[in-house]
Amino acid sequence: MTEHDGQRLLDPRQPVASFPARLGKDPGSRCLPTGYCSRGCIWEGHMKRVIGVVVALMGLLVAAPSQFAEAGAPGGSLDITVNVNGGPDNVAAATAITPVVTDTNSAAIVCNTPHRTLTAGTVTNVNQFCNGNLLSDGMTYTVSLTGVPADYYISSGDCVAGQVSTGLGLSFVGDSNVFFECTVEVSAIPSIYADVEVLSGTAAPSDFAVNLATTEGGTPTATTTDPAATTCSDSDLDTAKCAKITTVPGTSFLSATGVAGYALSHVTCADAPGGSPVIASNGAVAHGAGNLDTLCTISVRYVTQTISVDVVIINDEGGTAAAADFTIEVRDSTNAIVASGVDPEPGINNASFTTVQPIGEYTVTVSGPTGYTTEIVDTQVPDGAERFQLVPNNNVAVVVTANDPAPLATTSTTVAPTTVDPNAVLPATGSASSMVLMWALAAFFLGSGTVLIARRP
Repeated sequence: MTEHDGQRLLDPRQPVASFPARLGKDPGSRCLPTGYCSRGCIWEGHMKRVIGVVVALMGLLVAAPSQFAEAGAPGGSLDITVNVNGGPDNVAAATAITPVVTDTNSAAIVCNTPHRTLTAGTVTNVNQFCNGNLLSDGMTYTVSLTGVPADYYISSGDCVAGQVSTGLGLSFVGDSNVFFECTVEVSAIPSIYADVEVLSGTAAPSDFAVNLATTEGGTPTATTTDPAATTCSDSDLDTAKCAKITTVPGTSFLSATGVAGYALSHVTCADAPGGSPVIASNGAVAHGAGNLDTLCTISVRYVTQTISVDVVIINDEGGTAAAADFTIEVRDSTNAIVASGVDPEPGINNASFTTVQPIGEYTVTVSGPTGYTTEIVDTQVPDGAERFQLVPNNNVAVVVTANDPAPLATTSTTVAPTTVDPNAVLPATGSASSMVLMWALAAFFLGSGTVLIARRP
């Protein structure tokens, strides 16, 4: 071999006819018969080889298109990624979760076996690919998950079409020429940790039920108790010290109930760890921002209010009852008598019967002499009801009327005098009737004589 002008020279001892065979060229090759191969000859050979490789690759694409579909090739394919974000056991959660794709007719689309990347304590992935023109034009498809553990929830989800985000959510209309990608975020449900703080009174924190409701004053959706007087901190969320309620992020309302006489003062909450405290007088708590837990303190206080009762005695029918004749009784929600007495000065705008009681439900009754009717007429007791709620910052005044009965009506009866007809004919002497009359008179006089005798000394 020799070199010329930087190009390889073929051995001139080789027959010229062998040059094309060695270079893979046709007989029209520009290789010189003297054995010199020009620069164009060399590039022509290289191009032939490149073209051959390209043709071979195109053949592979035609023969096995599915091998390249996962790279995002169009054709009605779908790629689903589920991210499991932390929580108590994200590995177990990711292992249990499986994506499901259904069409408008609720028919499931058959996809590849999910691939799972499991890393404890960090984001864990579940990836599933649905390839091979599985999506039909105009058909609506929905992505959902099965096996989501009870302490996890779908925090967000969205699908994009052709690498462009269109805010599809987890439902979209199929297109056989578009590659869809859906991402679902699964997060651990954040918890609310709560301590009960008793500002006044003798009750203990563990005496109260800790309630969570979705609306202010609504029916609780979760109830637990504060286990101890010790408290939690944002770095020590210990369920042996404070109550725990797991609930999805949003605004909820906390309360502590179950002990008579206590009312909510306020609730103070902060994200844990490191959040800024937020105070709410109505118990509202916005929790779960960034899927963080929330630590709250529910402050309660013992509250008493006054119940006063006035009796208005109405003696307009001749009644004579006085204040001491009417007994006032106040009963609690268990119907136990908590106070009783009389109105020292009947009427209104004067001295009243009063009693101080803890807030709660009560009943006022007044009993008096037979025949008197009593009625609650005070407007503070709705619709004249005997039972009412004693609430913070609101005393209750009850007015009862006692009305004497109407006297009984007297009835007189008039008896007409007896008259004798002067023309009446008496029975004949000696008749049976006359004999009877004579015997009767004889018996009368004889009897009277006996009585007179018996009484003579």
